[in-house]
Amino acid sequence: MDAAVQLTDNISEADALFALQSKLKKNPEIQAAAKSQNIPIYVTKTSSLMQISKVLRSIINDQEDVKDFGSEDNIKMSEKVDALEEARVAIEQVVIPKGEAVELLPRPSHIISLQMDLVKRYQLQSERIGKGSDGHLRIVPFHTTMEEDNTSENVDDDSDVDDFDYHGTNGSTYSVDRK
Repeated sequence: MDAAVQLTDNISEADALFALQSKLKKNPEIQAAAKSQNIPIYVTKTSSLMQISKVLRSIINDQEDVKDFGSEDNIKMSEKVDALEEARVAIEQVVIPKGEAVELLPRPSHIISLQMDLVKRYQLQSERIGKGSDGHLRIVPFHTTMEEDNTSENVDDDSDVDDFDYHGTNGSTYSVDRK
């Protein structure tokens, strides 16, 4: 056991409660205090060195598992926040004001999906580039293409507004009598 163990008399400072079974049965207040603060209780029947070592090993392993789980969740959350912040800054400082495409850093596919959702909220377009660990997102500004510009109709100065008059209606399927 390489881990350091600190002892305390104050239950509120404890990460775990370790007691002899016979002593714990005689002091239900201690057990109630530990339970009220969600402190795990470890019990041994005897005070032999072997029993104490076994319980201490169990406490240390359980505490390391809890720390690993918590830090893994923090890393995952931090990675999501960083990725979304990267996308937001790219959108607000480059794509929208400058009209330039931006390629983001490589991310896992589930995080790229989150970034794509953010891009949609800004009503922009994105494309996934690469696969696996090299996969990343390119945010593309919304541009009209040259084809769309050429298909727009030119308005003649000679055009008559009356051309739109279709049997006395305004083009709507519902007509209104004007008297």
